[in-house]
Amino acid sequence: MGQIVAGAILIMVGIVPNLHFVRAQLHIPMSHMVELILESLIVMFFVVGATNSLNLLDGLDGLSAGVTAIITVAMLLLSLHLATWGFSRVGDPVRIIVCLGLVGAVCGFLPFNKAPAKIFMGDAGSMLLGFIIAALMMLFAERIPRWWIASIVVFGLPILDTAVALARRLLNKRPLFVSDRGHIYDQMIDRGMSLKKTVLVCYILAAVYAGIGLAMSQIRTRYAAVVDVLVFLVSAILIWKKGFLKMKGLRGLVHGKDN
Repeated sequence: MGQIVAGAILIMVGIVPNLHFVRAQLHIPMSHMVELILESLIVMFFVVGATNSLNLLDGLDGLSAGVTAIITVAMLLLSLHLATWGFSRVGDPVRIIVCLGLVGAVCGFLPFNKAPAKIFMGDAGSMLLGFIIAALMMLFAERIPRWWIASIVVFGLPILDTAVALARRLLNKRPLFVSDRGHIYDQMIDRGMSLKKTVLVCYILAAVYAGIGLAMSQIRTRYAAVVDVLVFLVSAILIWKKGFLKMKGLRGLVHGKDN
């Protein structure tokens, strides 16, 4: 309920995707009321999804903060690119300022949060990071669809980890919202990786998604949409081939509370 209230605040101040521009390009007839309802639902979906995705990723020292730093740097580069071309007198400075603030916050926090951690962000910290990222993705949906698509791919690792967790529990007939040791980073450790190496691999994966997202912002929207589908399709195939959807040993261990 708290996340829904946070999403409602974004809607009230006008931070919503511009579906009018999208439907005009695709020649989709839609009333203004239906458009407003869809925009509101999209905001709620992104706020709840991004907030919980980063919270679920906060399972190892330095993981969530480091991945957030990589994602935000990529979004900062995209914001600077848009500002260079003078895309929006209002949106450009807002995106840049929010990105700079978030990068400064997580980079100042990360040295004390990396293994062995001296301080922890907790649910309040990870959920705040997810909410800000969700707001940024809505800000990138101001006009050109490919920038919105690019920001979603930049956020690819948290999306992948959450999708894998839910799909694995569903396929193995386990409770969807009861935690276990089945997150991607948990499975890496169970397979013999050290904590620091696991975090480093996750950083690299986050950087790969961020790089692909930035590259997608430079191509036409129709091609960006195809690349978006291919990226997540290839990710799903690799997850399946590497056995990340199976539950056995420690991976099937169920806890009463996530993380």
